[in-house]
Amino acid sequence: MAFIKKKTLPAKRELPLTILGVLVLILGTAAVLYFLLHHAAPEVGSMLAYRKGSSTVLELGGRSLTVADASAEGFQADPDAGRIFYNTASSYADGSYDLFYAYSDTNGSVQTKLVDYGVRRGFDLKDGKVYYLKFDAASGADAGCVCDPDAHKIETFSTNVQSIYALKGVDGLWFIKLHGDTKVLYRYADGAASEVARNVQAVYPCETAERPHLLYESRDENNQSKRALYLLYSDAQPELLCDDLYDALYAEYTGGNLYFFTSAVENISWSYVIADPYAAHDKTVTKPRGSGFFYWLGWDNEYNTALAEYNEKLQRDEIREALDALVESGEFKAPVFNAYVYHNGVVDAIAEHIDPSRISAVAAQGTPMLVYESVDVTASEIDMSALAAMAERSSVDEVVEYAKSIVADSIKTHGLAFAAYGEQGAAKTALTGYDRSKTAFSFAQDGSLLFAFVRENTPGKLTLYATGIGTDLKPTARRDIAAGVSSYRCSGESVYYLKTDVGKNTGDVYAFNAQGSIKLSNAASAFLLAGDGKLYAIKNDTAANDPTADYYLCADGEETLIAQNVVVSSFQAKDDRAAFIRGDGTLCIYVNGVCSEVDSDVNSLLLFS
Repeated sequence: MAFIKKKTLPAKRELPLTILGVLVLILGTAAVLYFLLHHAAPEVGSMLAYRKGSSTVLELGGRSLTVADASAEGFQADPDAGRIFYNTASSYADGSYDLFYAYSDTNGSVQTKLVDYGVRRGFDLKDGKVYYLKFDAASGADAGCVCDPDAHKIETFSTNVQSIYALKGVDGLWFIKLHGDTKVLYRYADGAASEVARNVQAVYPCETAERPHLLYESRDENNQSKRALYLLYSDAQPELLCDDLYDALYAEYTGGNLYFFTSAVENISWSYVIADPYAAHDKTVTKPRGSGFFYWLGWDNEYNTALAEYNEKLQRDEIREALDALVESGEFKAPVFNAYVYHNGVVDAIAEHIDPSRISAVAAQGTPMLVYESVDVTASEIDMSALAAMAERSSVDEVVEYAKSIVADSIKTHGLAFAAYGEQGAAKTALTGYDRSKTAFSFAQDGSLLFAFVRENTPGKLTLYATGIGTDLKPTARRDIAAGVSSYRCSGESVYYLKTDVGKNTGDVYAFNAQGSIKLSNAASAFLLAGDGKLYAIKNDTAANDPTADYYLCADGEETLIAQNVVVSSFQAKDDRAAFIRGDGTLCIYVNGVCSEVDSDVNSLLLFS
């Protein structure tokens, strides 16, 4: 298939196509088809996109191109291929976008190429290919497309596509296709699509794992309230992790430990707290049918008794339906879930009677560990008969609110707990000395330390504590590390923090790990982590709506001034490389220890790679 199919494009509504317009359009399409067949992208250094007036300037390796279209947005870089992709408001289809990329040609100048027109907002880049959705007029729905600029080809792999999932380093892709109201997950590879699963509710890609994969949830066709959780590799069948899912901590999952919670009916139902002794009986009660002489006269006591029983059953059903609806929406639950962890290819139970909303921290890698508030739920003396009696003199809405208060009162907390899973199985230990409402927790990446940040009486100040984890998977005595902490970031095995002086907004920046504390900078008002152990200290900031400050790079025990009078909101860093705008509007880049001016009168920095 050609890079861009030759098509007759619709004109803008406000400007009819002229002969010249048609000629320009054909030439433009031919240029995309040609795609510079003789082109081999040269080596490109830093890649930038920035606003200058109402235009956007794209720079690749010291060469630049101005995009005059003020609607240009969504800039993404593909450093390996030396391209910057972006979209603009479509010239051919109202309410959609045209997708372009910029590249440096063999002569060293920056050019742009149209990938496709009339696409949906947003796209994804993976391994040199761009994935996007485009409205298909024939089907009246979105089509899924993938463009390979190097092969000069666009593939439309399916219509009625809702979302696309491509993973770095994985051939092919997955996508969700709508069959009526049913979401179906497909795998597309080697030019063919195959169905993976139906009734898919959500998909979560994981690219940070050693083997990138998907997690997805699906609903039981026969019981829509029941969800299952699967893990899916590109070269294997879906692996069932849980067939009765309540929730999972996807945001904390990086390919190591995935924590999830079961949702057995008795765990989430209001009936766990409020007994329903009529449940089984009411399923057998049907509306009575009256007949005979006394029925017509209204004297049939047997019929009247059966009708009263049926009406009482209807009232209880109305209460049940209202409470079940709250459970289904997630607004109403008894937090007695069991926690599991998927790690090293297996699923293990790690904690019982746990409320997912009361978890403070989890270990994403290594030994599974979590900090949570331990709770129990006790059965109430109030049962369905009391709710039904209340419904006779008030509304069902008032009954539901009363039931919610009963469930809330049934929850008993027992303080913070620490749970872990090791060779001896699951272990639970009380974590004393902390008030959960005033404390934030975080694990070191290797699981050797648990950091705690406790809010002090002084507004905006925290005290940092560290607790080791013994070989028996029990926390050791906590250590007091620092008071007066105003900000912190956890990365790898270390926590970086700013300890401010009394009565001042500035102080010293430290890194703490199992080996101890190291002072990295002083007189700083803030700091920024840039990866690979690099830290930028921010000093001498101005109190303004868009403040400026001086930036210092702290690395290998040394502190180096990068630039002064930097607009704080503009600063972008990649390890020891950075780009920023000075207060006078000058755009600069800092690479290999050298700060260079790029342009003047710059409004904002959109992309640095």
